[in-house]
Amino acid sequence: MIFPRQIIYNKKISKIIFSTIFDIKIKKNKIISEIKKRLNIDNKVNFLFSSRGRTACYHIISYLVKKKKNNNHIIMSPYTIFDLVNTVKAAGGNPIFVDSPNNSFGICKKKLLKIIKNKKVNSIIYTFYSANNKNFIEIKKIAQKKKIDLILDLAISPCLKFKNKSIVNYSKYSFMSFSLFKFISVIQGGAVLTKDKNLNKYFHEKEKNWGKYQFLNLLEYYFKGLKFIFATNKFLF
Repeated sequence: MIFPRQIIYNKKISKIIFSTIFDIKIKKNKIISEIKKRLNIDNKVNFLFSSRGRTACYHIISYLVKKKKNNNHIIMSPYTIFDLVNTVKAAGGNPIFVDSPNNSFGICKKKLLKIIKNKKVNSIIYTFYSANNKNFIEIKKIAQKKKIDLILDLAISPCLKFKNKSIVNYSKYSFMSFSLFKFISVIQGGAVLTKDKNLNKYFHEKEKNWGKYQFLNLLEYYFKGLKFIFATNKFLF
């Protein structure tokens, strides 16, 4: 049987958009508290909502590039969407691709060490595609030893845990992506998760004069979801 490449996990999208716009009882702090509780995220982690997951990534990279002057090399997996690569570039980063080891979607330890030996590295974006990234702890130890910041890309796997705690607790910087096609279903959104209070300030200062999503922007994605549900139903697809 053939399945569509993307799936809408929560098909009650009318309920999602109306609760987003009209349910004034839902407060941001309450939502953050609920997500932290369900995913077992440390209360010390700041949760900063953004328009998209890639916007959250942009904020982290631009902050770290500014923080570490003359050091903009960002390690990332070549197995990623081009939008994320463009985001790193837009934020002032220089992407350096490191392949995965055999039978894993992680980052190859040997190839990473070879690059670190020859280049000054700003940070590593570690993308979690599934739960089988067995070398994460090894990469984390290398990053700590070399004083390289580790950024967790949880756009696909926001609910991952290690030793019964959210994977978010094991790094200072993480980002998530929310949409109708993601496990955390909203019309559109993302988040920076960080223990760095300076990034918190940088984030708010950066977005101070940015435009906000309007009702019509959300409505566009809502109708896109409806079209997708119709086109991929079992009678047509």
